[in-house]
Amino acid sequence: VMTCSIDSLGLQGPVRVIKIDAEGHDTIVLRGATRLLQATRPTVIIESVSEEVRQLLGALGYTSEVAPGSSNVIYHHPAA
Repeated sequence: VMTCSIDSLGLQGPVRVIKIDAEGHDTIVLRGATRLLQATRPTVIIESVSEEVRQLLGALGYTSEVAPGSSNVIYHHPAA
């Protein structure tokens, strides 16, 4: 499967929400969106509760909460 990073898409305008469901490859997706995450600080909704995801988003200033009745975790940036 051919892939590209989110950062390579050249998205115009602010991105407010990213929903990731990458079947265990969530960290790879996040690493490919680092510039976007730093620039626009979107809310990130992700099923993963891996320590690697927590560390990566935590290092970017994100905090998390579990969505009630869901397996999704919502990461917010306080500056957004």
